[in-house]
Amino acid sequence: MPKAGSRLVTLSLLAALSGCLDNSGVSTRSNTSGQIENPSPSVPGSATGVTVSWNANREKGVNSSGGGYRVYYSKTGSIDANTPFVTVANAGGNTPTTTRLSGLASGTYTVGVIAFSAANPTGSSGTQTTVTVP
Repeated sequence: MPKAGSRLVTLSLLAALSGCLDNSGVSTRSNTSGQIENPSPSVPGSATGVTVSWNANREKGVNSSGGGYRVYYSKTGSIDANTPFVTVANAGGNTPTTTRLSGLASGTYTVGVIAFSAANPTGSSGTQTTVTVP
């Protein structure tokens, strides 16, 4: 439950994660559109930063060695190749689904979570959300 004064924003992200296959070449999670489900982040803000959490991507490659998530954040309103990010990597078969972006100045940030794997190290573009740090 978010603390009083925090803002909770939930956004569903869908992006194609082509190349995230198991060793047999078979995708372990897809829907009828052929897209892989990216995480759905929740972003409560506080005076010093935001905690970003999301639902795990069930794609086997994301949850294996070389896989994980990148949490991008920007005050410019867009996310591109120069946007800072935090990598939340797979650690011994366990890929965490939360991270804290600390030391952020007051303002509105665009935040996005992108799943990646060893087969698709850049991941794919995902939907973004905004959060205000007081």
